[in-house]
Amino acid sequence: MLRSRRKWALGYLALLVAVFTLAVPTPAFAYIDPATTSYIIQIASGIIISLSVAFGVFFRRMQIFFVTAGAHLAALRVRLTAKSRQKEHRAGQGDEVGQEIRSSDALSSDAPAKQKGSASAPLRKTHRQLSLEKMQAEVAKKPRQRQSLRSFLFADDRRFRERLLLAVLAAGGISFTVVLFGCIDLFIGNRTYFAYALQDILGTILLVAGTAFLAMTVVLILFKGRAFDYLISLALGVLVALYLQGNFLNIDFGALIGASIIWENYLLEGVINTVIWLLLLLIPFVVHRFKKSWWKSLAIFIPALLIAMQGIGLVTSLASVNAFSGGQETEKAFLSEEGLYEISPDENIIIFVVDSFDQRYVDELFASNPEYYTGRLKGFTQFGNNMSVYDRTFPSIVNMFTGSRYEFEYPGDDFIARAWRSGEFLPALREHGYTSKLYTDRFYVYNDANDLQGSVDNIATGSLEVNRFDTVKHLTKLSLFRYAPHFTKKRFWITTTVFAEDTRYSDGTYDQYVLDDYAFYSKLKDQGLNPTEEGKNCAIYHINGSHAPYNLNADASKSLVETSAVEQTGASMVIVFEFIDQLKALGLYDNTTIIITGDHGDETDLETAVFYPIDAAHPMEPPVMTALFVKPAGSPDEPLQHNAAPVSHDNLRPFVLAEAGIDSKAWGDGYFDVPEDSRLERVYYRKTYPTETTPGMLQEFAIVGDAHDFSNWREISRHNIAFWY
Repeated sequence: MLRSRRKWALGYLALLVAVFTLAVPTPAFAYIDPATTSYIIQIASGIIISLSVAFGVFFRRMQIFFVTAGAHLAALRVRLTAKSRQKEHRAGQGDEVGQEIRSSDALSSDAPAKQKGSASAPLRKTHRQLSLEKMQAEVAKKPRQRQSLRSFLFADDRRFRERLLLAVLAAGGISFTVVLFGCIDLFIGNRTYFAYALQDILGTILLVAGTAFLAMTVVLILFKGRAFDYLISLALGVLVALYLQGNFLNIDFGALIGASIIWENYLLEGVINTVIWLLLLLIPFVVHRFKKSWWKSLAIFIPALLIAMQGIGLVTSLASVNAFSGGQETEKAFLSEEGLYEISPDENIIIFVVDSFDQRYVDELFASNPEYYTGRLKGFTQFGNNMSVYDRTFPSIVNMFTGSRYEFEYPGDDFIARAWRSGEFLPALREHGYTSKLYTDRFYVYNDANDLQGSVDNIATGSLEVNRFDTVKHLTKLSLFRYAPHFTKKRFWITTTVFAEDTRYSDGTYDQYVLDDYAFYSKLKDQGLNPTEEGKNCAIYHINGSHAPYNLNADASKSLVETSAVEQTGASMVIVFEFIDQLKALGLYDNTTIIITGDHGDETDLETAVFYPIDAAHPMEPPVMTALFVKPAGSPDEPLQHNAAPVSHDNLRPFVLAEAGIDSKAWGDGYFDVPEDSRLERVYYRKTYPTETTPGMLQEFAIVGDAHDFSNWREISRHNIAFWY
């Protein structure tokens, strides 16, 4: 029995390792990637542990065989001798029985005639037969008692320590996988995104994992008998399913770039995933029903194996990366909220960079109430043939305000630092008496604000403040997104912006600016614009805008349910209109230059807001256009005008400099300098993500004429991306 049980356990383990080895997840790039980073190490660890156990069992059996060989041979001789004696004894008894039968026949011939017709008397029963019949008769007399449900479920003769071991392993396996390993592995895989080091949140991760472990252990140990076994079976099935889901069963959703996932497109995958989960959950119950000894071995061995595999992978990953560098105590330069609502009483240049400000979102929004939106934008001109140079926030905003181009041929950190240090656009404004304030989030636009010295005025130095519990809560939620079955993943979908909201630098007076449109709008209404800025003022406001998460209604109020990109575009316009209304109330609107544009458009399905496949195998589906509204200082109070000139981000810098009274000829044409029939060639860079068959590439397009017409787009080059960030 022991031998077969061990063989079965090792066979099942080998099957798991084979499944782990054959399935390899596809990595994603940029933003936060929920894929695991150490599955190869885990597989290697599992194979080594399994082989170690197999060799250990083999050599132990060989040792026992040679040690007990003499005893086995002696026992064999004893059995053979005993069998020989039993045969001789039975032969002697046969002769005696034959004589008794012959004597009995002789006596029966002299019996009275009245007994000749009666049945012959039975043979004498042995003492053992009589005892057995007596016991059966006593059992038959007793009434049959039904086992109560309570006794059926909770009767248990096992010691507390036996149950405690199983409960500890099951609870430890789940809490270790989802919380401890899950959170730390996600941090390691995306460490460049986080502003803090692992030690800043490690204590909280351990606390949450420990709490989950203790809670599950206590719940399990409260039960006994079959009820306890059923719960352990459920926990064992869940643990195996979680591990397989997190490492090998997930659909490649790619990095969490903020786009909503249309779950209805994955119904078949969800059904298959559910069937796999049900089978994995059922296996421990089946084993418990038919082979309880096997079940106990698996309930001990599988959690221990998975903890060991993931633990080795985690230690190896920690040793190979600098996860403990930096930390909360490290001071860093950042872009602060200083002067956020301060404007000049003389001249102002206000630029709103609305994230993902796609032209199609604006068209649909304006079509819902054209009189309202066009009426609120008097003095503005809408450029309907505008384009961004890049398709993502990085490196688009850096390009907008420095003019630097980047083709992902060297690390993104280096590009950001070089671009800001060599940029001449914002320094030119400061040289001509303008304050230059840039309100944007870090990571995609800057890492060390010292790189912007001489370009912007709202630089501060301070330490990082981390909301540890919120950070670990969001990491755990992201971990559950990785490990949960397909049809439950929607509950754990998360976007990268929440991690920015969990951390903030501060110098004790001003906090770091982060993208939080609701907070920006609320403070704008409460505090109001303050015309106390000395000299002339240029302020650039980067807001979350049309980018996910979609948590704002069209009136800029918070929504408890997910809204849409179009609704949130409406919220962005409400924020801009509030700013404009306050400028008018202060009598500063007419003399203010205002630009409302985006860092990029969106390559999404307008109805579902899901991203089209962004890889080299799929051509761009809709032409990507970025909305643009411009009001020069002193423009007449006329209804919204429309201009079809082929413009792009490259025309922003010359226009702003001209509005500031600076000679901009060397910078090129401004927005209003480009004729509508111009054959100017514009450039657009599209970054594609890798698939199983195609690498990640940077595509360069040249566009001449109306960008709405895809026939005017021409791909002029593409190359593999060397550095994603």
